[in-house]
Amino acid sequence: MKNIGVIGFGRFGQFLTRHLNRDFPVIVSEINPGVRHADFTDLVFKSLAEVCQRSDCLFLCVPINRFESLVDEIAPHVRRGMTILDVCSVKEHPAKVMREKLLLTGVDVIATHPMFGPDSGSNGLGGLKLVMSPVSVPGDAYRFWQQYFADLGLQVIEMSPVDHDRRAAYTQGITHYVGRVLKRLELSPTSIDTKSYGMLLSIIDQTCNDTLELFRDLHTYNRFTSEMRTKFVQALRAVDSHIRGSQQTRKAMTIGIPGTRGLLNETVCGRLCKAHHVENYEILCLKDTVSVLIGLQNGEIDRGLFALSSGRENYAKETLEALMAYPCEILDTIDTVPRNCLATRSDIDLAQVDTIVLHPQLLAHAAALGERYKYLKVVRTDTQDFEDLAGRNFSRDLIDEDTCARYLSEGKLPHSLAVVVPCATAEIFELRMHESAIPDTGNDNQSTFVWAARREYR
Repeated sequence: MKNIGVIGFGRFGQFLTRHLNRDFPVIVSEINPGVRHADFTDLVFKSLAEVCQRSDCLFLCVPINRFESLVDEIAPHVRRGMTILDVCSVKEHPAKVMREKLLLTGVDVIATHPMFGPDSGSNGLGGLKLVMSPVSVPGDAYRFWQQYFADLGLQVIEMSPVDHDRRAAYTQGITHYVGRVLKRLELSPTSIDTKSYGMLLSIIDQTCNDTLELFRDLHTYNRFTSEMRTKFVQALRAVDSHIRGSQQTRKAMTIGIPGTRGLLNETVCGRLCKAHHVENYEILCLKDTVSVLIGLQNGEIDRGLFALSSGRENYAKETLEALMAYPCEILDTIDTVPRNCLATRSDIDLAQVDTIVLHPQLLAHAAALGERYKYLKVVRTDTQDFEDLAGRNFSRDLIDEDTCARYLSEGKLPHSLAVVVPCATAEIFELRMHESAIPDTGNDNQSTFVWAARREYR
């Protein structure tokens, strides 16, 4: 190798230059004008085009979010015989950019990630790790730099960009994430520091000396960090839930259900309490299943009841997503097929009805009712037709059949509507039942309810 070009003279660019300058002539191009440092007076600073023209090998040391635009700038200057290496902390993105824009005949392109920085490498490079991945077909240049890095005492690890990012989301992404969280707590040394507390402070020092730009880029350009953050927050919640402790010291067991009192949830709750010999309990009505799971996790309720599925293999997506975010201990399940009816306001006859409204999961009912009442329009509560009937302010709430029954009873919906609801719901809201048992549904309307407790921390 003859001349080395370093593009980007931030903290890592300076750190890398200091080491390379011991063995090679180094030319530097700083993308931020005016950045110079007194201890680099012996270096040659040139424009981006000049560095490209005078260098045999280029190290690209710019922020990840500016990497693609830099590659666009240097692409016209790349020539046969050059070697180009990046040092980004993520690898899929820069490797893809270089593969698409720099793969010319006779050009060696190498993706690298030094798993250290100016702080962790301040006492020498011996034993530190560096990941390498050939973007172009490995040639003499790839083997040269592989050996050169090893001679510096680095542990060189060859790894694909995807594998790197998947692992780095946890090894590096979580470290920087925790470091920023700890920094927000404004921790500082005290007179009674333990060794482990000192280690926490060192995490802050190691990660927060880097720029917020780097922190954001680590989590923006590595697609695996989103999963890491989700699992991290779940783990925090689980540990916090354990500390809060169980609330079962209350005289009466508190049971959280989604929705309102007196409906199917409460009926199922009574059956499960009887099966589990729970005689003294109180029901707390919460907004939705997520609220029930949060209540369990925070120790605000002792048991939770909610629907896991409805219809053949028709699992509620919202419930499954909620269970992933707020895990619980499932103690029991119960299947039920509610007896549904066709109901109107108490003062309305079917002759005054022009539309039947039903929950989107009751498709079998839709077919049966459409056949029996061919002169009536059948509308699902998740459609634009229903929003036009109910009004934009009500449409979201009214997807729930129980709320739909209540609104009809209170006169908030047109009197010309008939609703398909459980018979118990019609009785509670004093609706008039015209079909006390809608036929031909089989098990299509079967619902599976979950009886759950707070998951103990392990």
